[in-house]
Amino acid sequence: METLARDIAAAHLDARVERHDDGSRNSMPDASITYTDGRHGWLEVVRSIEGDHLEQRKRVDQGNSLHVDGLHWPWVIHVEHHVKIKHLDRWLPRLLREAETAAGEDERGAGASAMRCGKGLAYASPRGHGTPGEVTVRSTGDSGSATSEDLQEWIVEFLQGNGDVADTLTKAGPADERHAFVWTDAGTAPAAFFVLAQRGAVHLPPADPSLPIGITHLWIAGAGTADRAIAWFPDRRWHEVSTHWTGTPAGRALLDAAGKSPPHS
Repeated sequence: METLARDIAAAHLDARVERHDDGSRNSMPDASITYTDGRHGWLEVVRSIEGDHLEQRKRVDQGNSLHVDGLHWPWVIHVEHHVKIKHLDRWLPRLLREAETAAGEDERGAGASAMRCGKGLAYASPRGHGTPGEVTVRSTGDSGSATSEDLQEWIVEFLQGNGDVADTLTKAGPADERHAFVWTDAGTAPAAFFVLAQRGAVHLPPADPSLPIGITHLWIAGAGTADRAIAWFPDRRWHEVSTHWTGTPAGRALLDAAGKSPPHS
């Protein structure tokens, strides 16, 4: 992901962006930025991905449905990140049967009853079609929505919780610019991922971010969306990042992994 971040930054900045962190010492920024006019900057790349959620997503992808005997309806459930998929069969069948019994013919009531269980169901509802007893399991990162205001709040929380990014850029030495590049995917707070999955100025954050000392420029890119990144610069504020980088080897590899074609820029 660092290679692709360098590609994106080089194309958008029209500058030379080269690997800097060679492992020779601790806390080296990932890349250096050199402009044709002599200005210099640092770039630090970080991934905002929750390990527990990645494991959950892996298990969901391996098999995202199960059959529960004794149900009148097919169901769809979204589980919170902490829920262990491999343990669902220990408590979910009984929970859904009891929810159906308590609700009678009221499908909406059955879903509400299941969600009150306190077991980590972010969403639960009978489906209008499908085989009775078939339960489709999804992770909370698989679908959803968020607003640009939500993204704004997430940015503040993320930067506060990852102070080493600003520290690394600050300690790197003299520079005109210090760039933090954040990769997100479905394991990140939905505020980041789902806003990036949309397009247009209406989905850009409404205000300047509160950047910690040590960060002058901020990039947010979606690994799952593969072809979208946004950035905040002091002179340009929030703006879309060009997609010329999708023609690079690293860009094509990420697009192929996401099953996408290069976008028109």
